[in-house]
Amino acid sequence: MERNKVLAVAGLAVAVIALGAVITKIFLSIPQLRSVNDSVSPFAAILPKNGVDAGVAKFSSAEEFRQYLSQSQSSGNGAFGGGRAQAFGMAESAVAPSAKDSAGVTFTNPLAYSTASSGSSGQTGLRVSETNVRTEGMDEPDIVKTDGSHIYYSRPAQYYYRGGPIMLQNDVPASSGSAMPVDSQKIGIMPPTPTPVPTSKTEIFLTSGTGEAALLGTIGKTGETLLYGDTLVLFESTGQNILGFDISDRKNPKEKWNITVGSDSSILEARKSGNKLYLVERTGVNISEPCPIRPMTSGTKVSEIACTDIYRPGVVASADSVFTALYVDPSNGSVGDTVSFVGSSGQSVAYVSADSLFVTYPLPTDPVAIMLGFFRENGDLLSTDFRTRLEKLAGYDIGVDAKSMELARLLQNEMLGKSQDEQLRLQTEMENRMTDYGKKHLRDFGSTGIVKIALSDFSVKANGSVPGTPLNDYSLDEQDGNLRIATTSGGNGGGYFMMSGNVQSENDVYVLDKSLKKSGELTGLGAGERIYSARFIGDRGYLVTFKQTDPFYILDLSDPTHPKQTGELKIPGYSSYLHPLGTHLVLGIGRDQNKVKLSLFDVADPANPVEISKYLLDEYWSEATDDHRAFLADPKHQVFFLPGSQGGYVISYAGNALSLKKAIAGQGVRRAIFVGDTLYVIGDTAISSYDENTWEKRGELNIVR
Repeated sequence: MERNKVLAVAGLAVAVIALGAVITKIFLSIPQLRSVNDSVSPFAAILPKNGVDAGVAKFSSAEEFRQYLSQSQSSGNGAFGGGRAQAFGMAESAVAPSAKDSAGVTFTNPLAYSTASSGSSGQTGLRVSETNVRTEGMDEPDIVKTDGSHIYYSRPAQYYYRGGPIMLQNDVPASSGSAMPVDSQKIGIMPPTPTPVPTSKTEIFLTSGTGEAALLGTIGKTGETLLYGDTLVLFESTGQNILGFDISDRKNPKEKWNITVGSDSSILEARKSGNKLYLVERTGVNISEPCPIRPMTSGTKVSEIACTDIYRPGVVASADSVFTALYVDPSNGSVGDTVSFVGSSGQSVAYVSADSLFVTYPLPTDPVAIMLGFFRENGDLLSTDFRTRLEKLAGYDIGVDAKSMELARLLQNEMLGKSQDEQLRLQTEMENRMTDYGKKHLRDFGSTGIVKIALSDFSVKANGSVPGTPLNDYSLDEQDGNLRIATTSGGNGGGYFMMSGNVQSENDVYVLDKSLKKSGELTGLGAGERIYSARFIGDRGYLVTFKQTDPFYILDLSDPTHPKQTGELKIPGYSSYLHPLGTHLVLGIGRDQNKVKLSLFDVADPANPVEISKYLLDEYWSEATDDHRAFLADPKHQVFFLPGSQGGYVISYAGNALSLKKAIAGQGVRRAIFVGDTLYVIGDTAISSYDENTWEKRGELNIVR
């Protein structure tokens, strides 16, 4: 008798564990979830209903901030000590030729060139290339800049480590003998780093349209730069300083101001708009003493941000950092307007249009609420009493761990008295029905919140949300007050609801109005695949999804309330960067057969996109696939440049066919610029110049020192 009792208890324990494993599969595979029961918020007691649209508000006190962080951590939404900040995409420089294709779509070739004015910083009448940037209106820092008369080149920092000079990659020294650049596109323009002694410098070269180059002056710092007339702003690669240099005398640059970045902070991105400098900075938070935040010191003035000046969502979202957008006067380094908000170092994305900053954050959901939604639709599985108790549990103001323990107790009580046959039936039914439930509610299990901040006064203007998660800043774009955003829901790529059988991912595009309310949507693109690249150009959108083939989609976004897919093309490989070339051509840069693949798409007929040409480079990787700044297009000569591990490549797209025009051998080729009809190729060891009319070499300057 006693033995039978022990066996019965053991069988019950096994059944509860089996059911618990099914539920745990949900808990562990859904980092952020959107509540099925939206009317119930377990955090309502600590979050006051104020702010923009009752969705975004400032913390009322330091204690509220601490409670928010504690809830974020205990709810499984925090990422304390982990994650890596996404590169923040911002807006573009202004001078770029454009044209309309036969379908009336405006294509802008971002920053193809400008015409330099006369004076100390430019040559008269010569075409001068500019950095390839994200959107029109703001320039981006890079390791190479030119004003038409000079080249400003800051080689990736070298550090002495274990007896030899090497580069850093992702803050970690590469193996000896392997030179790798700092990956600023992935870890921020100024990541926190150790304190080695750099051996590289920023060098200023005199150039001309005839291909001559000569060293004028040096700055004993290295990093990425922006030009403001006779002021060079340098973001030091050590991550410690932003420096302003007077370069009116190029032979003798002089430091005129210095901003020191806080020890727990890093500058993710910087953007130039006219004579303004915008920064986005991230500061890790200490849950025991989260504020004031001290992101930087300008001269002797320390910037301090109080808890009550930090915005947060109306629900407890993933939070391990405070992001601060701020304005800096490049003439003197003084810090002006700021706005701060909580976010996740590994999951927040930002995009800046000409007028606004958009910041995304993952929205959470109580996993018990997900179980409640499941049992509401599958009421025949367990008793009415169990569902009633689960309804109450979903509304409790307690952490996820406590709810999970209570859920296990409810399940144990529910299983009492059931035979092993019935327990096995329930386990099997739940497993199958949960998979079906996941497919049906794919977009309910993960969503992204969005905050809109005006650049004019750094005020929060609106907030909204969409299902799924964006890939990067290219997944967002604003036109005529409408925000277009592409997201992936489900599947391994989406990082959300994964059951047995693996719920297939799908990709969507949403159009939000100026108040970030949804005005239109296009859903269900690329079932089983995820977004690898996105580009919005005028009234069109272009998406590439990938799993085994490379679907290239054309979207018509001319009616914000009814976006639609007009064409699709499936080809091998994938494109991770899309760039418009001319009136009806889009270039895709990606990979196929373990090589860099270049695809030229004719999109004149939006219903019938065609890959009219492709070219494979004998390269495993190009920096241009991950960093758009490494790419240069010259529409006059119908060529573009991209670097590889073996050298640099000039590719022609004349006659709508891709062909290799010039290969420049040598490791460490970083960038190319043009002045007039001279192409300068800049690398770690030399600057070489080529006549773009004949592609003959004009000269070479050895810069090894």
